[in-house]
Amino acid sequence: PLRLVGSMRRERPGITVQKLDNGATVVVREERSVPLLAMQASFQGGVRFEAPEESGLTALVARTLTSGTQTLAAEPLSHLIDSMAGSLSAVAGRNSMSLRGEFLSKHFERAFELFSDSLLRPAFAREEFERERTLQLQDIASRDDRPSSLAFELFAKTLWRVHPYRLSPLGEKGTVAQLSVEAMRRYHQQ
Repeated sequence: PLRLVGSMRRERPGITVQKLDNGATVVVREERSVPLLAMQASFQGGVRFEAPEESGLTALVARTLTSGTQTLAAEPLSHLIDSMAGSLSAVAGRNSMSLRGEFLSKHFERAFELFSDSLLRPAFAREEFERERTLQLQDIASRDDRPSSLAFELFAKTLWRVHPYRLSPLGEKGTVAQLSVEAMRRYHQQ
């Protein structure tokens, strides 16, 4: 369990900011006129934190983060999210990675548990990893078939010759093909 430290402060009516003992900042915005609960956890990540030989790793972690937890496999997790009229998705970019969930607010406690479980205890099951890696490789092939995408990738490699921004968030065929479940688990723990 995380302890709250410092004092809670109201930034403006309906918005509360709290610092946790692990350094994370929690921002809560109440909007009672809408019966929805939206949660997002964002972290530094993306290509800025990938080694060139693991290019595409953050995207693969994001793809598999919502594909089951250590206590709930992918299909039952999906059905449970649907039963709460919710959604759970992860995104990886050049600078960050995030997990977002939206649910009917009447499911607050269970939705928050699912969100936390997906964030803190993803399964990274081998079969889900293999499926998502195959889909990411297909996305890379599709990207490489579009002239506009190739131009953008060439521009990034030319502009950012040594900076991590030269790397594509999707990765390259060779790097993604050699990624492993173990590499994802290490990245997630970091």
